Amino acid sequence: MLQFLFAKKKRIYFSLISLFLLVLIALQLSGKLHPANPINVILMPVTGPVQSFFVKNYYNLQDFRARYIDLREVEERNRQLSRELDDARIALLGFHEVQRELMELRRHLEYTRQNRHEYLYARVIGRNPSSWLRTITLDVGVEKGIKVNMPVVTPEGIVGRVVHVSLGYSQVLSVLDPKFAVSSVTSADREPLVAVGGYGSEMNIRYLDAGGKAREGDIVFTSGVDQVFPAGLPVGRITGIAADTDLFFKGTIAPFVDINRLEEVLVLKVEAGEFDAHKEEAKVVP
Repeated sequence: MLQFLFAKKKRIYFSLISLFLLVLIALQLSGKLHPANPINVILMPVTGPVQSFFVKNYYNLQDFRARYIDLREVEERNRQLSRELDDARIALLGFHEVQRELMELRRHLEYTRQNRHEYLYARVIGRNPSSWLRTITLDVGVEKGIKVNMPVVTPEGIVGRVVHVSLGYSQVLSVLDPKFAVSSVTSADREPLVAVGGYGSEMNIRYLDAGGKAREGDIVFTSGVDQVFPAGLPVGRITGIAADTDLFFKGTIAPFVDINRLEEVLVLKVEAGEFDAHKEEAKVVP
């Protein structure tokens, strides 16, 4: 019994002493004890490492917090710069597109100035989904004076002819449609032929005189005989010639106009048979 009481008193004394020491340490760490106080001098070897540990970790924590805030600001700034860069890229693409359109418009305008006919500038806004390379749709129609069979061209060569007109739209049968045909001649020896649409990326040659001098590489122009296209418009280049019958050769022509990439065209505002009578200076109709 006495041993139990003695042990209990020991624990109480130890607890009181520990509590007293903790209070002194707390006072020393808080700076409430004067530096010259003997208690402060005695406790310094104990509280010094503890104080150094807390101070070091406190500054580390502050540094971590500052770095975290800086990192968040940097991330937000990077996101903002990324958005600004995307906007700048979109603006640059828009500028390049406008620049391209202006160059195309200037090129078409120069072409019209070199010809005496009246032209209407038009944009390609669609292609027939059932025959992607055969017909195209333009953004002009009867309100601009467009009529069926009016030729459609670019500075490179012929595109086709108008086959349907409505308000605000017109449909063009391209040179690659099997129903298309144009009377033509070769550039070198003026050999007559008919260039008709095919089923691929080339036109076909019909009724080329087997005894003529036409050869691969010759440039083909419209002859004006069909009274739809004026004479002298570029059609394409002969890529192949072969025997067909005793009287005629057949062959292929690569058109100068890439129908699949076409974006702007010129509609020649003359009707069939009017070529010789048309005396106006070339101009673009707004």
